[in-house]
Amino acid sequence: MTYDSLGRALLAPGLYLAIDVIASNLVTPTVLGRRLELNPVVIFLAVTFWTWLWGVAGGFLAVPMLATLKILCDAFEPLAPIAELLSD
Repeated sequence: MTYDSLGRALLAPGLYLAIDVIASNLVTPTVLGRRLELNPVVIFLAVTFWTWLWGVAGGFLAVPMLATLKILCDAFEPLAPIAELLSD
């Protein structure tokens, strides 16, 4: 035991967890939403769903699949309402 109390021992992992939660749930969807012209809420939902379904690989593939879906919906007129939902 290097630390005298449990609180000091859990400080570093707790800070890392807090930074990761903020970056994953707030910063990344906002930045990607602006850059890719996608709705940040839809990005968050897509990453959550695909991570739940496929694990880490799904999390990595969620945004490219979502961007591809938006591009396809923009190209076909009957799918324009879906493209509007996905856009920022």
